[in-house]
Amino acid sequence: MANLTKGQIDAAKYSGKTYTGTDGRVRHGDCILWDGGDGGILGLGLRIHPSGRKTFLLKYRTRNHRRRQLVIGDFGTLTLDEARRRARRELVKIGDGDSRRRRSWTFLADAGVASRPHPARHHGALRSFGG
Repeated sequence: MANLTKGQIDAAKYSGKTYTGTDGRVRHGDCILWDGGDGGILGLGLRIHPSGRKTFLLKYRTRNHRRRQLVIGDFGTLTLDEARRRARRELVKIGDGDSRRRRSWTFLADAGVASRPHPARHHGALRSFGG
């Protein structure tokens, strides 16, 4: 597996599959390029949306083996090197037992919002966590 490069990211186009869900809505499959090789970050990927938007993401497993996905930021706003630095920082925090979900709850509590939002009601705020 090779490292992602800026040239690959610039040239990347959406190539996912389109399918119809059980509710009859048209859905688009994932199109993700993964970073790897020497100097790459295991779990760092670039999601290419059907609209052409490109987003860096980090896939990881929690200590209880749950899969999580964390959106790091948009390509263009972040460079590939900045996304790698942020991914490394997040992996260290995750390894220390810190989760972004817990940090977002703390942030909301400090801001005077509910002490812990109900995930079903605030799913948009917790969207980057996947499953």
